[in-house]
Amino acid sequence: MKSTRILYIIDGFRAGGKEKQLMQILEQLESTGVETGIITFNRNQFYTQMARKKVLFFHEVDKASKVHMVRETAGLIKEFRPQLIHTWDDISTIAALLPSRFRKILLVNGSIRDAGIDRGYNKFLKRILLSMSHTVVSNTYAGLHYYGVKGVVIRNLQSRRPIPEKTENGFNMVMTANFTDYKDHHTFLSASVKLIEEEIVNRVYLIGEGIYRRKWEEWIGQYEGIRDRIVFTGQVGDVYEFLGRCTIGVLCSTRRYREGLSNSVLEYMASGLVPVVTDIGASSEYIHHGINGILVPPEDAGTLIDWIRKIRNDPGLQGRLRGAARDSVRKEFDPTKNFNRLMTLYKNLLPETFQTG
Repeated sequence: MKSTRILYIIDGFRAGGKEKQLMQILEQLESTGVETGIITFNRNQFYTQMARKKVLFFHEVDKASKVHMVRETAGLIKEFRPQLIHTWDDISTIAALLPSRFRKILLVNGSIRDAGIDRGYNKFLKRILLSMSHTVVSNTYAGLHYYGVKGVVIRNLQSRRPIPEKTENGFNMVMTANFTDYKDHHTFLSASVKLIEEEIVNRVYLIGEGIYRRKWEEWIGQYEGIRDRIVFTGQVGDVYEFLGRCTIGVLCSTRRYREGLSNSVLEYMASGLVPVVTDIGASSEYIHHGINGILVPPEDAGTLIDWIRKIRNDPGLQGRLRGAARDSVRKEFDPTKNFNRLMTLYKNLLPETFQTG
């Protein structure tokens, strides 16, 4: 029996959540007999070289012309001959849809990574792409509900890592998020300034890149005596180095972004930080307020400040939240269990041909 071939198609390999998830899947597939390939539409990004080393077949396609993109993707699909194609975003699904149908290749659509970003025409188009795919995979129930489709929920694969040792004294906090329209750095930084002024928080880290990073660096520059305690790290190779310095992990999202399942928050939880997260989108699927983390209203710096004060001043609450957060990650986001769920999905789709190791 010939080997099972799975082709993954993804827009690019920037340092984002879906890209990291695909890298974790590829790492686990290395020990199986599955032959993997990748088609991507952006060059030389954060994970590009690592991804190239993990697959049998790797190609970068120029997406400037959609006609050229679809034609070249079709040729590469013919060359690789996969039994299954797994796409990770809308542009990848557009490129794969016609070739997969023509060659009768099963298409797994994994483009639901949020709980409601798309509006109007974009939402209409996405629903068409989802409906024309053989199977839909989402990492949240909220995402399936928002787009009105049936599908399979497979949670993120959260790597097992030891809790980082505390490497810096003091009560510090971190937000890991790229500087985009969807993340609310204004609320986070406004709260950070107040908390540092009150000596509640010692130091604040912002991990990530993006078009608005310079804007917020300049904005915080006006606060003499505080600006040196707010650190913009850019992208980092090992986020756990910085998580080991912190007690609180924050993720603020704007009202327009219905947050899906955030890798950043899972990393906070796995690292023993207290997660404080905007109550929007799918956040309440895995953060249970007052039990394994804190949910705050969107764009509400006052409530964010109040909760961080409470956590700082109540060591018992802090300890309970941290312990419950770690337990939640171990139980619901176990990498082996969730990887096996994905393999079971593939096997059910390819009962006659799917085989591993």
